[in-house]
Amino acid sequence: MSSRPQRRMRWVFATLGIVSIGAIVLALAQQSGPPSPPPIPDPNGFDLLVRAGLMIEGSPPNEGTIDEADPVELRVWVLANQDALELADEGLELPSGVPLSFTQADAEMRELGTLRMLARLMLADAIVAQEEGRIDEAAERCFAILGLSRNGTRNGLLLHALVGVAIERTGVEGLRSLRDDLDMEQCRRISREVMAFDAERPDIEKTIALETAWGLETAPRGLKFARTFVPGVRGKLDGLLIPALDAGRNSWLRASTMARLLAIDLAIRGFEARHNAPPDRLDQLVPDFFEKLPTDPFTGGPFVYRASEAAPGFVLYSVGPDGQDDGGTPYAEGANWTTTPGDLFLAPETP
Repeated sequence: MSSRPQRRMRWVFATLGIVSIGAIVLALAQQSGPPSPPPIPDPNGFDLLVRAGLMIEGSPPNEGTIDEADPVELRVWVLANQDALELADEGLELPSGVPLSFTQADAEMRELGTLRMLARLMLADAIVAQEEGRIDEAAERCFAILGLSRNGTRNGLLLHALVGVAIERTGVEGLRSLRDDLDMEQCRRISREVMAFDAERPDIEKTIALETAWGLETAPRGLKFARTFVPGVRGKLDGLLIPALDAGRNSWLRASTMARLLAIDLAIRGFEARHNAPPDRLDQLVPDFFEKLPTDPFTGGPFVYRASEAAPGFVLYSVGPDGQDDGGTPYAEGANWTTTPGDLFLAPETP
């Protein structure tokens, strides 16, 4: 017959076993429960934007390279899709958010591809307006593209954010192409509006946190278990994500950099229109064009600026992710701009 101490020990071990099993079950239950998705407005402008993209008839001219397409073909395509543009404008007036279900379906590209097509249509409309001398309307349509980059991807995953960056690039490039047609007041107004857009840029770290939560929720149960309870697995899995997350951060910083370079470029041109010469220093743009000078997102310091004998009479650039001034040497074509020396300029980018 077991002694009382032996019975007590068996009871203790049994209790510990039950507690351990309960802890594991509780942990798995907590892992399997989806986090609360961001709230979705009702009505949701996102739905109208997607519907507008799906309404687009015909293929974009020049196989989608809109800025190099025949203006006549662009005009025909735009006129055929006025209903889509009107619905998009309606959607941009509403609060908007990407509906997330925390399933693999969230990563589907169909809706994102539709939004990129809508951005091409908007750019075509801007180019047509510019060709017809309607410069303010062209600028307004480019800002609508910037609005699409936010409203069509707000509260989404990292994939949505990166598509938003691509759409934003379309709008920035559209505004860049208007520079030679702008007067001093237009340069100042658009410069300030671009900075206002940049000031409301969402926090990329919140997007990354949402991406991480979504990844955990959609991972296979066995992988969740291993990540939680097998030593070393969590560190290895998280390490695999670091390059992708860093690339997302760099793309986000680059988008902000290009927006700020555009704003400064426009302010310089506005200053030159008034004084018949570009400024000697960027601080001469304060307070007429800026309350304070925009900083380089990659360093937190000033952008590089100097006078030049070549058109347009000045050089303006960001030092890029390496934080080093490479003397105004742009990245070599095809080079990995996040790991090789080079500086970032406001210039057309590869689609």
